[in-house]
Amino acid sequence: KHEEIWRKKTTGLLRNLFINLNRGLEVNSFIEIGAHEASISIELKKLEIGNVYAFEANPFVYKKYASNLKELNISYENIAISEINGQVKISIPRFSEDLARPDSSLLKRSAEASYEEIEIESKTLGKVIIDNSLKGISLWIDTEGLTLNVLQSAGKEIDKVNLMLVEVEDINYWKNQGSAVDVFKYCYENNFVAVARDMDGRGQYNVIFVRDYEIAKIGGLISDYYKDLSKLKSESDTTKVSLNRFTLK
Repeated sequence: KHEEIWRKKTTGLLRNLFINLNRGLEVNSFIEIGAHEASISIELKKLEIGNVYAFEANPFVYKKYASNLKELNISYENIAISEINGQVKISIPRFSEDLARPDSSLLKRSAEASYEEIEIESKTLGKVIIDNSLKGISLWIDTEGLTLNVLQSAGKEIDKVNLMLVEVEDINYWKNQGSAVDVFKYCYENNFVAVARDMDGRGQYNVIFVRDYEIAKIGGLISDYYKDLSKLKSESDTTKVSLNRFTLK
């Protein structure tokens, strides 16, 4: 439990770094993919970023949050982002009666599970960028095994992206998923540099990538992140030692 709390705190630090990077770089447009309640879109809207788009594939999640986000003037759409322009099937695990789940995917899990399968609209990331004439783009991708697919769907329009936070996996949680290594390779080939990661979970975590020519602008922010991460680790280790002493008594 103690380790889980520490891991979640590292995720909070990475999220704060991402927000600060959106301030530090020339971001004109933000796209959140796998948005759920679109909490990061809400935060970045406050930074007066001109265009904020949030895409949520699960129709039950979308229905739950759509009215609230409309009031906040955020473009929130029940659309999947993938390599297909057309109809796709989303698989929602039937782990409970509530189908407004954050772990839905266009992929099925490696482990056995039963699903609610629903046809939904899908667009490529490239089409979203072209149709809305976007540039200076920041991305947030949380798509349960589909990060590589989403990035590849941008085609040449990936050149208009300067910053992104993406979820990656070292463990095959989903069938036919792209691995963390695949994502890193894609980003390297497209001139992105990995600057920070969290410790969110075993085999699944979040990484921030920045366009190579933007790195010089954000050195201080990266340095501050690692100072904060080191401080968090020291505090965690101290707490762990105290808990062990208490247990021994």
